[in-house]
Amino acid sequence: MEVDFDSRVKDHMAEYKRSVLKINQDGIWKRNKRSYKHILPEESWQANILEPYREAFFNAPQAKIQFHNDFHHLISSQAMCINFFYPLIAEERLHLLLPILGMDQTAKDCITEACFEKESYLEIAKGRRTSFDFYMQIKPNTKIFFEIKYSENGFGKAAKDDEHLSHYYKVYEPLLNNNPAIKDSCKNEEYFLNHYQIMRNLLHIDANSTVVFIYPQDNMKINEEALRARAEVMTPGWESKFILYPWEGLLRELFKHLNDKHLIDYYDAFADKYLKY
Repeated sequence: MEVDFDSRVKDHMAEYKRSVLKINQDGIWKRNKRSYKHILPEESWQANILEPYREAFFNAPQAKIQFHNDFHHLISSQAMCINFFYPLIAEERLHLLLPILGMDQTAKDCITEACFEKESYLEIAKGRRTSFDFYMQIKPNTKIFFEIKYSENGFGKAAKDDEHLSHYYKVYEPLLNNNPAIKDSCKNEEYFLNHYQIMRNLLHIDANSTVVFIYPQDNMKINEEALRARAEVMTPGWESKFILYPWEGLLRELFKHLNDKHLIDYYDAFADKYLKY
């Protein structure tokens, strides 16, 4: 029987922790207080950022963010996101991603903002706002929102309780009704709450805004839900504003644009950590 994706990734990360990071101590999952081989000891949490850019990142403005409680898990998608995007920021190569994403702009100075954990600018009511794993803004006013996945078992749903229903009607329903990119059949509380994380992301699509989901090609649960959402949610003609990219394909395309041995070696190490499970 084939080992499931989540188990393969965790086994790989346990070996990575021992052989590459030279850390033998198991880390604790805060939720259940149990130790696991794929988790770093909490005091070693910064080791989840690849060594070539570790010190630079934690001293950079981009590190002024709220780190997830499980950042010390080697399967942390937040750490994966930082490990992928930060070196391109540091080396002023972030613009190399634009043609890969189908954007017309390719100049180095066309990016006016790039950050991690970008809060929604649409959700103005009180309460926790949607936060995107990574965000870029391009001249003159093109926005790209990134949702990053690794070993997660699907996208989040929301309970049909008073808190979520109240927030839906105060915040999300008006945004849904004014968004032509989303089909009318998906503009209701039941669909929204059942596809809570995806719908909160897709609400941000407009004529100047694109949402990008990146995930491993072997994470079939994430892949199936993302493909279903694009088919069910997007109004015909708007599909190009919702980009689905496997990590493997994104890296292959990035390597075609890299001419710096240091970065080529770095992204080889990135692939060894995350994609050689």
